[in-house]
Amino acid sequence: MTKFKNILVVQTAFPGDIVLTTPLFRCLKKVFPKSRLSVVTTPQGCELLKDAKEINTLIPYDKHGKERSSLSFMRLVWRLRRESFDLVFSPHRSFRTALMVYGTGASARVGFEDASLPFIYNWRVYRNPSIHEVERILSLLSSMGAEINDSDKFPYLDISADVWNGAKKIFDEAGISPNDTVIGIAPGSVWATKRWTPEGYAALIDTLIERYDARVLLLGSPSERDAGDKIISLTGQRPIDLIGKTTLRDLVAVIDRCSLLF
Repeated sequence: MTKFKNILVVQTAFPGDIVLTTPLFRCLKKVFPKSRLSVVTTPQGCELLKDAKEINTLIPYDKHGKERSSLSFMRLVWRLRRESFDLVFSPHRSFRTALMVYGTGASARVGFEDASLPFIYNWRVYRNPSIHEVERILSLLSSMGAEINDSDKFPYLDISADVWNGAKKIFDEAGISPNDTVIGIAPGSVWATKRWTPEGYAALIDTLIERYDARVLLLGSPSERDAGDKIISLTGQRPIDLIGKTTLRDLVAVIDRCSLLF
């Protein structure tokens, strides 16, 4: 496997899926220490992975925004082809991703056997539904004979000093001391079935503050402003409202300070 020098991972799913792919980046650099690793991901993914030490190049693909057209897709594929990748991994199983992987012209293309257009991949891997998603993604590499240790299976995000300092400023402005118990509440989700009720969150916030004297942070993007306002209107206690007030990278550092996240 040492022959692979220019490796690409295509992961343009949601932020949570991107975080769950980080163990693959780490393991790829361990297995191929002299390789160059590039990642095609969303603008949000680029923000999350900006400080990742294992990644040499981040290639943004705004598939739901300014690059949603077929022409933009083709431009991206042409760019990838010029990079002359020799090994491509695709944890993402979409039709568009399969076309992108094929368009790279890489000699080794690794994906799941239940992906769209599975014949695109010349190394197809069984996607085991009974194991954690991190292990499923890592199976793309272990199926090639790579040894994966348990210590390699933890998702991670590298965060720069300026982001940590920004998070500290947020806590200082909110009057949160190092000894405070901090609990995060993130009520939003792209999927309606994953959202709890505003009434449930409001009751939880009141319990955490009244019973445990916790400093409760309400977290989310600007698009979740209405949901946050509804929750706040139902609370007897007041959480610290940070919805729409942090960047995605700030949010990672803020969550790291939390003892719990709901």
